[in-house]
Amino acid sequence: MKLNVDRIMSRYIFIVLILMLSGCSPVNRQKIRVESGLDYGESRDCILFPCPSIGLMGGCVSKKINLKTRQSEGVGYGIFDAMCWRSIDGGRNWTSQKLTDGALQELVVKDNIVYAVVNPKSNKWGYETFIYESRNFGADWTFKCGIKGSMVRLHVRDSNWMIGYIGYKLRETKDGGKNWHILKTSYRVLDEFYHGRYAYYLSYFKEPLQRDLLVRYDLYTGEEKMQRLPAGSNVAVGKENIIFVTKGKTDELDIYRINDDFSLSRLSTIKDGIPVFVRHVEIHADEIYMHVTFERESLFVADESFYYSPDCGKSWKKLGTMGHSRWYSDEVTRYVDDDGFKIVYNDDIYSINIFWN
Repeated sequence: MKLNVDRIMSRYIFIVLILMLSGCSPVNRQKIRVESGLDYGESRDCILFPCPSIGLMGGCVSKKINLKTRQSEGVGYGIFDAMCWRSIDGGRNWTSQKLTDGALQELVVKDNIVYAVVNPKSNKWGYETFIYESRNFGADWTFKCGIKGSMVRLHVRDSNWMIGYIGYKLRETKDGGKNWHILKTSYRVLDEFYHGRYAYYLSYFKEPLQRDLLVRYDLYTGEEKMQRLPAGSNVAVGKENIIFVTKGKTDELDIYRINDDFSLSRLSTIKDGIPVFVRHVEIHADEIYMHVTFERESLFVADESFYYSPDCGKSWKKLGTMGHSRWYSDEVTRYVDDDGFKIVYNDDIYSINIFWN
């Protein structure tokens, strides 16, 4: 018995030493069981926990496909059903529900109403995006509205006032989706985020591939203010009133707060030895949870890592890595509680717990 214990302890010490030598702190990744596992043709693209016990995942499932011929029954390969998976026990067990054909791209909650953004594949009624809503946290869904153009993100201010990001432009409705119009912005919108009465969006000054221009758009008056980001900035991501800026090919990631007068205050800088790019950010009060990728020699090879800040970006703790990924994954964090936060990673759901020493 003692021999077995010694073997277990030796293996544990070996693993810890490897992690220390590699410069990575361990991530406690608890894989949460998903309904019946991931079947052929399933994809989960987003996750939302509107409350601690109820979780929702959005994605799509290929219609019944003959694996030999790669053909669906009557509709051809590549046609999908937009699906919503729902859990009522904190993410341990899931059931699925079909909304329509296509793919469920995003889940948003506002005032206890959940909104689902669906890109239908059949282009029903001339719409390229459907918006569904649920008033009981995903138990039932009703069609709310449709819009021409493929919507990437949806911002909900109330049940009538919504803003969608479509084709480098912002489109707005104030009547629940019956009518949409394009907001007149001075620059092409590459990415957008919201805080208070403002929509902030990123654009470029000269080089189209660089996000080195920050614009503040007043949603009530339409007034714009613009400023260039600090010299060397080429990739930026924003969330609420925080902006994360990568400097060229350096290994520096600067974190700034956008002040009320539209000035920037640098909160901190993260340096990790290789270029780091922010994939997704969640902010809860003063806590920030950030998912990043580290660029290797190949564009299609990346390390997935997570950072945590307890003081609104002034200091950071690297939680560790999810490992080596051939492709940049599209996982999305959507709920944070005392145990950490949950993500969809390579089509499976994990709970990431925090080690804060």
